[in-house]
Amino acid sequence: MLETLKPIYGDKDATTLYVLALIRAVYGDVTAREMKYRYDTSFISEMYEAAVSESMISDFLESIGQRYLKIQEYMKEDAKAIQADTLLIDGTLRNSN
Repeated sequence: MLETLKPIYGDKDATTLYVLALIRAVYGDVTAREMKYRYDTSFISEMYEAAVSESMISDFLESIGQRYLKIQEYMKEDAKAIQADTLLIDGTLRNSN
């Protein structure tokens, strides 16, 4: 995942995205307030250097979310790695109406 993110988002943003995803995967529904604590007290901080703080997370994720073409590029690259007989479903789109 990280190696697919790097060419699209650059090393710094890719690593930050990866770290945030790892924290959510390991600890579940972690709030922005808890993110720095979980990062600082886990093996993740020993393996990946990232600027993680409550104040930056919201702005960072909003900035990433506004770059739809990069999201689309990542999804296409990630989908290429899946075998032809595998069905990939994106269940992240929500209707806010």
